[in-house]
Amino acid sequence: MVKIHFVILFLLLGILSLNAQSFTKGIVTYKSSINVYVKFNDTKNIQVGDTMFLFSDSLLPVLLVKYISSTSCVGNKMNNSTINVSDSIWIRNKEKAITKLLQAPSLGQDTFNIASRNGIPQPKKEEKKKPTYKITGRFAVNSYSSFNNFQKKPINRFRYTFMLNSKNLKVKGWSGESYLSYRSQPGLLSTDGFKLFDNLKVYNLALKYDFSEKSHIYIGRKINPNASNVGAIDGLQYERKFKNVLIGTMVGSRPDYTNYGFNPSLWQAGVFVNHSYQNKKGDITNTIALFEQRNKTKTDRRFMYYQHSNTLVKNLMLFGSYEMDLYKMVNLVPKSVLSPSSIYLSLRYKLFKKVVINSSYDALKNVIYYETFKSFIDQYIEKELRQGWRIGVDYEPIQNVTLGATASYRFQANHSDPSQNLDFYLSIYQLPWNAGSVNFNYTTLNTTYLQGKIFGGRFTKSLWKGNYSMEATYRNIAYQYELAESPLNQNIFGLHFNGRLLKKLSLGLNGEKTFEKSRRYTSIYCSLIKRF
Repeated sequence: MVKIHFVILFLLLGILSLNAQSFTKGIVTYKSSINVYVKFNDTKNIQVGDTMFLFSDSLLPVLLVKYISSTSCVGNKMNNSTINVSDSIWIRNKEKAITKLLQAPSLGQDTFNIASRNGIPQPKKEEKKKPTYKITGRFAVNSYSSFNNFQKKPINRFRYTFMLNSKNLKVKGWSGESYLSYRSQPGLLSTDGFKLFDNLKVYNLALKYDFSEKSHIYIGRKINPNASNVGAIDGLQYERKFKNVLIGTMVGSRPDYTNYGFNPSLWQAGVFVNHSYQNKKGDITNTIALFEQRNKTKTDRRFMYYQHSNTLVKNLMLFGSYEMDLYKMVNLVPKSVLSPSSIYLSLRYKLFKKVVINSSYDALKNVIYYETFKSFIDQYIEKELRQGWRIGVDYEPIQNVTLGATASYRFQANHSDPSQNLDFYLSIYQLPWNAGSVNFNYTTLNTTYLQGKIFGGRFTKSLWKGNYSMEATYRNIAYQYELAESPLNQNIFGLHFNGRLLKKLSLGLNGEKTFEKSRRYTSIYCSLIKRF
């Protein structure tokens, strides 16, 4: 009997441990020399101190959660594993898995109702789950103050940002999202007057209605991630999913080009088709879009856009986008054309376990709106296609140490007006005795109007289990401008503090002091963020 109890207990523990190994997937959106930013659908079951994993033949612990927002986490590297933007990161979701297991129905009499005439057990009707109302947001107050030794009055600026996302509003099927920013500078109101949209910027303000799990509509201002090159759209956006295919259509207007306000005269309409495929090796996504933009009733621009991302090949990530203009005005006569306006290719390849190569190429022409910019359109047409390439190598010789170098070159079609940059960096993520992390970087740049060198260093230390961090920085800038006799030489010292005062309240204090030969500059930046 005792053995049976042990067997049952062993099986239960095994089931719990297996079910507890459910994972939530996130995507790396940005990385610095110290921190890695990972975006999730939500972070309600993630806590500071949790471990994040990278899948490479097996699960490897790579990040330790340091900060948490409603949809993102900031993590510190735990070892010398290479992490790059767009990598998939996984985190265990123990609480959710165990709760789901404990709430699963058992094979007892409560599972069935013997209510039929022939006595056959009938499944018990499941109670309808009430929708959960979830509201997340952030309100931030930022201040910037600048002082120097040759002006009497300091410069003070304030910026207020408000973000609110609500899922499953009390009206069934509806949800909303918003992101607004307002800036002010004391002392300018009396001279410039009050101009609302010069100070208030509405980047996102939209309602969403779900007809079903596969179709929904947006109403308001929103940037669609499947057609992000178009920018914000003020109007209606409808999307419908068919297995691996997503079809969307949009109609509305684009924000005013002078102040980002609402301008119904600049109307636009378009359609896109997105196809995605995913397996254990990776995923592939293709998007093609067609848009018409007008100024009142006249065509301003007509173009086609294609985007491709691919991670199916082991150790290789490919991203590319291609934009082509389909409309042109020649001597006031409209014509249909096929003219490439932008090309972007990005390739990341893990050559060896500790060597990663990053490269990119881009070519860009001025975007021409034939009606909006008709008064000075010749200046836009005359400018040639500008191209550029970049290649970089990251190498981890030993644990917690990374070396990197990047070279970039930009030029016009005739190779005139070139710009060249060389960047080198060294990062040590964990100094002995948990003393912190350091980073050194060196940059040389050469353009038609200046030659320069920048050397910098940064020391970062986390305190109190990652709830606080302090950072000290130094930069030396040496520029020689073509039309200036004397070179510019600056030494810049910085001290930065970030900490979580309460569970959802954080404070950031940043100060910089700049020394030149005869001038001194002081900058102070403060940030207070309240999440809810």
